[in-house]
Amino acid sequence: MARILVVHYSLTGHTRQVAEAIAAECGADIDPIVTVKPGRMTFWTYFWGGWAALSKRSVAIRPEGKVPTNYDLVVLGGPNWAGHIPPPVRSYILENARSFKRLALFCTQGGANGERVLAQMAELSGHTPMARLLVSEPELDTDLGRAKVARFVADLANA
Repeated sequence: MARILVVHYSLTGHTRQVAEAIAAECGADIDPIVTVKPGRMTFWTYFWGGWAALSKRSVAIRPEGKVPTNYDLVVLGGPNWAGHIPPPVRSYILENARSFKRLALFCTQGGANGERVLAQMAELSGHTPMARLLVSEPELDTDLGRAKVARFVADLANA
C-alpha cells in the first residue's frame, strides 16, 4: 500500500475540511502548513493575502511537519487567493518540491479561477500531478462535494 501524505493550508477551514475528507477516504497522514506568524481573520488578512498571492510572495512556514520523502505520494492543497497560490502553499512547494515522488493537487475556492491555481501549483512544483480536484465553497458538505472527493481518491488509487 502506498504511503500518502495530505498537506494543506487553510485560513477559513474550508481547505482543511476537504483535506480531512481526502485523508479519511484513502487512509493518509495529514499535515497542515502552518505559518510562523499565523493570520487572523480580518479584512486586512484577506487584502494582504490577495496582494501577496498576486505578487507571488512567500512567507515563513514552520518546518516541523512530516517529511515528504517518507511518502510515495503527496496530495497538496490550498485555497484560491485571487486566482493565485497562497503564499504559505508557495513556500511549501518551493521548500519541498524536490522531495515529492508523486504529486496530486486540490484547491478550494469561493470564486473563480481555481483551475489556474492548480496549473500554477503544478508548474511551480515541476511535477505533473497524477490527479487534480477543485471544490467550490457551495459544494462543501454536499453530495456533489463528497462525490468529487471520492472520484479524486479513486483516481489516486488507479494511477
